[in-house]
Amino acid sequence: KRLETELRGHEKQSEQAQIIKGIIGSMARQVEALDPPKWILAARGQPSAPGVPTLFISDVHAFEKVFPSQINNVNEYNGKIMRERFRVLVDTAIHLLRIISPKLDYPGIVIPLGGDMISGNIHDELTATNELNSMPAVFEMFGILVGIVNVMADTFGAVFLPCVSGNHGRDTMKIWNKDRHHTSVDWLLYRFLAKHFETDKRVTFFIPDGSDAYYKVYDHAYLLTH
Repeated sequence: KRLETELRGHEKQSEQAQIIKGIIGSMARQVEALDPPKWILAARGQPSAPGVPTLFISDVHAFEKVFPSQINNVNEYNGKIMRERFRVLVDTAIHLLRIISPKLDYPGIVIPLGGDMISGNIHDELTATNELNSMPAVFEMFGILVGIVNVMADTFGAVFLPCVSGNHGRDTMKIWNKDRHHTSVDWLLYRFLAKHFETDKRVTFFIPDGSDAYYKVYDHAYLLTH
């Protein structure tokens, strides 16, 4: 009787787990397994077509503060400068791609996110000097990246984002080999972004469970790692 009772309990838990998987499963499969959009698999149009551009975003270290007086005034960094750099990044990318193809005749754009989106608290000096702590930094970065993806989707028609975690956003003393992504706020940020855009057919995320992202653009293979 005890064993039968335990079996019924396990069966009930299994049924509940299946229900939960049914609720969240489609989005999880979409971002964890590579399901590339058709426009990055095969070239279209004439051989002279401009192809697929890539805009690589990595090592933002958002809201870290670099004090110019401490480094002979050769550099400075803070949240305001980071936002301005993002504006210049997007404007310059679109400007250069318009020079190559005035009509922006691209099938889409690939935007790899390479990790270290925030500064994090991995060192005492960062904990003491960061402009924002990790959670508000993630919140602010979410808004910034949503804006960038929207602009790129409106400009190029489609966006593919392979994503890997870095080392700065971790909540462990050292980087874990197992469960690396699940101890990184980079991964959490990517999943929030994927959830935000899950109904936007122009935007495709690839967020593998491992530390590397393998993907192809036409016949060129890429390995994204931090």
